[in-house]
Amino acid sequence: MRRRTIALLLFFLSLCLTLGASYKQIETTHTKIIFEEDFQDYAQIVASFADEVYEELAQFMGYQEKRRVPVVLAARTAWANGYFAPFPSSIFLYLTSPEDRFLGARTEDWLRSLYVHELTHYLHLTQYVGPAKYLRVFGPGVSVMSTIFMPGWWIEGITTYTESNFAQGGRGDYLLFALNYHVAHAQGAMWSLSQGYYGGPF
Repeated sequence: MRRRTIALLLFFLSLCLTLGASYKQIETTHTKIIFEEDFQDYAQIVASFADEVYEELAQFMGYQEKRRVPVVLAARTAWANGYFAPFPSSIFLYLTSPEDRFLGARTEDWLRSLYVHELTHYLHLTQYVGPAKYLRVFGPGVSVMSTIFMPGWWIEGITTYTESNFAQGGRGDYLLFALNYHVAHAQGAMWSLSQGYYGGPF
């Protein structure tokens, strides 16, 4: 009982600290970067490459939407990663630097690699294509609803490509990752669609 009480107290204390934090934002041409006041240096770093990466990926993917992408910098975690949030559509970047290889090969510019990866998800999954073009009257999140019908390799395949071609150190640059499909291809035993299911943590 005592452990549970202590755990609850710690949880509420951390929640109060998070809610009490002072948030700021930087607007670039294509993004709105939201961050805690203590992490302005990281926000400036992301802002320095945010529009360049956006324009490269938008051109590559034929992205036509004009709204700014919300980019939330999350610092209170020990995990180096990020994610795309569908409702409301935004991307979150964890500011914890990875101690080992991140995504694929270790790179000094891991934050840019992470941004490329998560921005690709945003651009890929918020495009109004197919039926979503006609359903957009119901709100900006409609295009994301189709993800429940997408296999993991459809969602993660394009991010693997962009993180390897628009940033340094993506999984496509990592020999052990590449061997997974090079060996199967060389043996004439490429995976079936079910074998190609992607169950990774990203």
